[in-house]
Amino acid sequence: MEAPKQQVQRYIDGVLDGSIVTGRRVRQAVERHVYDLEHAHTRGHYFDEQKASLAIMWFPACLRHVEGEWADKPVELTDNQAFIVWCLMGWRRADGCRRFRHAYITCGRKWGKSTVAAGIGLLLLTCDDPLEKGAQIYCAATKEDQAKIVHGLAKAMADGSPEVRKQVTVLAKSIVTKKGAYQPNSFFKPLGSDSRTSDGFNVHAAVLDEIHEWGTHHKGLWDKLNTAHGSRRQPLIITITTAGDDQSKLWIEVDTLSCRVLDGYKLDNPPGDHRFCFIARLDEKRPCDCGAIKGCPKCEGTGEIPEDDPFDEKNWAKANPNYPVTPKREFMQEQADDAQLSPAGLHVFKRYHCNVLVSSLEKAIHDETWRAAQGEFSDWSDADAICGAWDMGGQDDLAALGFCARFDTGEDEIDTKTGEPTGRPLYRYEVDSVGFINTSAERDLSKEPWSDWVDQKLLRVSSMEINEMRQEVIREYQDNQIRSWAYDPANSRDFAQSLEPEGIETVKFFQNAGMWTEPITKFLADLKLGRVRHEGNGLLTWAAGNMVLVNGKRSAGYFCIPDKANSPDKIDPIVAVIMAYRLASIAPPGTKGKLFIT
Repeated sequence: MEAPKQQVQRYIDGVLDGSIVTGRRVRQAVERHVYDLEHAHTRGHYFDEQKASLAIMWFPACLRHVEGEWADKPVELTDNQAFIVWCLMGWRRADGCRRFRHAYITCGRKWGKSTVAAGIGLLLLTCDDPLEKGAQIYCAATKEDQAKIVHGLAKAMADGSPEVRKQVTVLAKSIVTKKGAYQPNSFFKPLGSDSRTSDGFNVHAAVLDEIHEWGTHHKGLWDKLNTAHGSRRQPLIITITTAGDDQSKLWIEVDTLSCRVLDGYKLDNPPGDHRFCFIARLDEKRPCDCGAIKGCPKCEGTGEIPEDDPFDEKNWAKANPNYPVTPKREFMQEQADDAQLSPAGLHVFKRYHCNVLVSSLEKAIHDETWRAAQGEFSDWSDADAICGAWDMGGQDDLAALGFCARFDTGEDEIDTKTGEPTGRPLYRYEVDSVGFINTSAERDLSKEPWSDWVDQKLLRVSSMEINEMRQEVIREYQDNQIRSWAYDPANSRDFAQSLEPEGIETVKFFQNAGMWTEPITKFLADLKLGRVRHEGNGLLTWAAGNMVLVNGKRSAGYFCIPDKANSPDKIDPIVAVIMAYRLASIAPPGTKGKLFIT
């Protein structure tokens, strides 16, 4: 086994000479360590190579992987992981206790955050140096079930380690040290903001998991964990997370503070001297230190270094320090391919795999993409299926019907992973809409573009616009065989029921993330691939340009949904079109004018 000092020094040298690809924040973390080796003694700090080496060697000596291809193999830290443990356990204060009381570690998914955090938790539970009797160690998250992910991994690793089992007993909800253990009366427990008790803490260590998901209502737990270690000699609060969005207020606060620590490490009185920061992400746009010198290789004389291209594979290691071992190249390429098909996919890729701040709201359809989709319609009598939808818009002044015709291209759909035909037909779609507005609406319909849309009959004006919509739905069924219609039951249940005696099928389309994520993602992908066509409908184009999406991640996975409240103006026509597209996309072949939803 390679000596830890050699392993870490190889990483340090590679980062500094550029042979290891890193973002500037990771480079700052390495530079800070090297700088402090020469200067930190003036602030009462020193580095203990023996303690740092023993901590790194403890991982493969005492722990085994419990999942995936490395199951049952020793937990050997990668070079960048070893650097983190080297710094956390090696830097000491004058009294011999650890220098760092807070650690902020952020990088892309699949780096091994949970394994490293669980391992550090077990190390601090069983054999901290100096020892800490009665150590209380917690793994905390927004919910106890989330906290159990890291803690469950720690339980499995402890249970599979004869060395650790000599020291601990693994219980259903905690890991406790045995009588006579090196650190007796100590425990390691999961904790969520929904846990029954979070008072009476005397925290020796805590792992705070995925704080980008911590909202303002979790601040109480955050404050307790960060203030409950005043009587401990060398507490350690470890925050592990991927990036957040503009609603992740707590994450933004911690991330901003950590960046300031890295920026100021050379100051005479450096900020956050008790904080360790490892921030692996793609580099953002920033001023160049050249002063806009002509020919500068960094900024090309502009004075500003552009942000890293998320689709350039050379940049992926900046956010994923173990790439391409984990995550694997194939996985990242698949994620990047999906990201190029839709704003929702790009949001996910940049946030979780490039580890950069994203907006929770994204413009759904870019103007150039919509323009490229314009063309003449086919004869809809040749369509394989035609479906409709309506959007009442709640209390809004605009309502709309959306239409989608599906055409069989005669080709087979291709599996994106295998490149082989799936046996399912490949379809293309044509979409249109018509709007309805009440004569008493506050809109000035005499002004453009509203007056143009009225003249072009893209917008119908009526004192009884809801009844006009109903008659139009019936006409579309009679003339174009549009029998199946999607609707939001929250605001138009009675409208739907009034159509059923006419033989029209109405399908509930709830306005929630579970209902919207898949259809809107597929619609945007088909639009970008040239499989969706519109005829230049001005009202629909305006609505498509207005639509923004709210993106995020919940326990069930990623979600994406149109955001009416934060879109710059009305989006009802495009919402109705996507609902109609959803029905058309799942219709069995040859179902035009027939019932197909049961």
